[in-house]
Parts: sequence; structure tokens; C-alpha cells
Amino acid sequence: AVISACETAEQWHRALRILKVMEDVALLPDVITVSAAISACEKVNRWQQALCLLELMRSSHLEANVVTYNAAISACEKGEQWKYALELLDTMLSSALLPDVVTFNAAISTCEKVGQWQRALALLDMMRFRRSLPNAITYNAAVSAFGNGQEWQKATGLLEVMRNHVLVADSITYLSAISACGKGEQWQQALCLLRMIQNDSSVPDVVSYNAAISTCEKVGQWQKALELFEVMRNNDAVADLITYNAAISACGKGEAWQKALSLLEETQEHELTPDIVTFSSAISACEACDQWQQVLGLLRQMHNFNVAADVLNYSSAIKACTNAGQRQHTTCLFELMIMVLWNQT
Repeated sequence: AVISACETAEQWHRALRILKVMEDVALLPDVITVSAAISACEKVNRWQQALCLLELMRSSHLEANVVTYNAAISACEKGEQWKYALELLDTMLSSALLPDVVTFNAAISTCEKVGQWQRALALLDMMRFRRSLPNAITYNAAVSAFGNGQEWQKATGLLEVMRNHVLVADSITYLSAISACGKGEQWQQALCLLRMIQNDSSVPDVVSYNAAISTCEKVGQWQKALELFEVMRNNDAVADLITYNAAISACGKGEAWQKALSLLEETQEHELTPDIVTFSSAISACEACDQWQQVLGLLRQMHNFNVAADVLNYSSAIKACTNAGQRQHTTCLFELMIMVLWNQT
């Protein structure tokens, strides 16, 4: 009971100390006692101690149960130790213990965190084969694993399976799927996922909008990106700097330099501090339209915001001034670019 209390209070070091005291006075801990200690370690990401305790059980000829293994696998998940997690699952199976949904969820989450989407898929298949019913946590972890692995078809397919089973996908699940679509340049699918969030009587958060806007921007759908930006604001979602950076970059793709500068000005109105990405995107937009004076103005703004211009910024400015026949500015910018390169070596 004392060790269980330590587990609840996340006092893992006290749980281990109590086990040591029990050993010193020749009291043999039972399965429940050690399992509680493993769970206490799991809650504070002490996966090494959790595995040591599991080994202690084996050397003491105590038979670990499903609860014990679940706690140990969860500890491996928090420590991103996917190989140990899968080894523990194999040990369970060889010991004729039946993994439950908690076991599989922890193992799948472990694989998701380290980008092992193929193993996450194999675990999901194993789960179905053993007639262990996946729940929302299972699917959320699996979708996230596929998203991290850029497997947008599998991610969106699992989302559809969730909906068919009347399971609610959380915001992280949708974000993972949208991000996967972005990596696969599937902008239409990303927009479809945003609509799915709304159909689930939910409101997309800023991170989901950011992922969808970035997806449209990457594939040159700059008008769609700006449309999404406006939809986002109409839905009272507060744009952050990532949102503005993606929208300004989209303006560059569409050579909408005036809109890019307008959005840059908005960042300051909303008390957001533009960074190198913000300025670089705005400079690219102006350079694409030969707006050399605006480019030089942006370089001055960068200095005012203590944002150091890089080689690409100077290269864009040189190109804009060269196209405009501004030889003096071109020479000056070239010298500044050489200085940047010199400082980098």
C-alpha cells in the first residue's frame, strides 16, 4: 500500500528505497509491490529503473503480469526506447500473457515517437489479428506515426476507419495527417482534413491551419494559402508568426509583394516579432517583382529588429538591384555579402 501511494504521488525514489528496506529486513516483495514501483518509475520517465525492477522480479522468481509489463512498456515509451518496448511485448507473448489494448497502445506510441511507422503498422495488424479492439488512443498514435513517416495515404485512411467506428480523432491526430499531406504535397487532401475537423463539430486550431497553409504554399497554391489565412481569421483563430511566415512565403510564390509587405506590417501590429524567415519571405516576394527599393527597405528593417541578414537575403537584393541597373547599390551589397561569408568561415 505504501509503494502504491508512492506510485500515485510519483515518488519513484521513495518506492525504490522502500523496496531496498524490504530486502534488508528479509521481506520478499510480491508482484503487486514491484509492479507499483515500476509504475512509479514509469510516471517520471525512469525507464532504466523500471527495467531493472522487472529483471529483479525475474531473478526473484516472481511472475510478472499484464499490469507489470504495461507499466514497463509505458516507461520505455516515455524514454523512446522502442526496441526494449518490443522485446517486452515479445516476452509477454512467449510467457502466454495476453497483451491488452493498453499494451499495444504503449508499444505503438513508442514506435510513433521514434519514427518507426512500419513497426507501428505491424503492431496494429497484430492487434487486429489477436482480436484486441483498437480505441481512439490506438488510432491517434498510429495516425501520428504514419504522419511522421510521410505516409499520408495510410494516415488519412486510418482517420476514415476511426470515423467509421465512431471514434473521435484529437487535434494531434489531424495535425499529424495534415502534416503528412504537406510532406506529400497533397494540398487538396490537407484542405479536406480541415473540413473533416469542422464536420466533427470542432474548430481547427492554429497549428492545424498553419500546416494546411504551409502545404498550399509549398505546392504553389498561394491563393488557396491566403484564402485559408482569411478563413482562419474569420473563425477567430489567432494567427502566430508561423502563420504569417507561411502566408508571406505564399505571397512570394504569387509575386504578390504588396500583400507580403502588408502582412509583415500586421505582424508588428499584433505584437509579433518578425524573424529571419519572415523577412526572407518578404524579400523574395519583392525581389521576384524587381522591387529593389522595397528590398533595401526590408534589409534596413532587419537591422532595426536585430535580425542578421544572411547570404540568401543579400543575393536576392543584389539580383533586384542588378535588374534595376543600380550598380552602386549592387557593389555595396556584394561587399556586405562577402563580409557575411567571411564571418561564417
